Amino acid sequence: MRAIRVSQFGGPEVLKVEQNLLIPEARDDQVVVQVKAAGVNPIETYIRSGAHGPKPTPNFALPYTPGADAAGIVTAVGSGIQSFKLRKPFSAGAMNPLTSKTRE
Repeated sequence: MRAIRVSQFGGPEVLKVEQNLLIPEARDDQVVVQVKAAGVNPIETYIRSGAHGPKPTPNFALPYTPGADAAGIVTAVGSGIQSFKLRKPFSAGAMNPLTSKTRE
């Protein structure tokens, strides 16, 4: 897997492509999505710069991957998940990620 990662706050130069990242496994309450398209919102540029938004905490740590708006295909489903199915389309939006949808 590859992703653009931010390891320190700063300008666009802190965006780095990382190759050969581990593909995550779905925990009981999670799905894994192979992202086909991701969008970076203006607020994410402020977060990247360190001017606004989360600072490193137990719930947010560097490095992170920007692009909270995403669409792709579900590749793994945790045992506690009933509403998402393997190989189905998936989309998520940064404004309300808990209401992500798949289409049957």
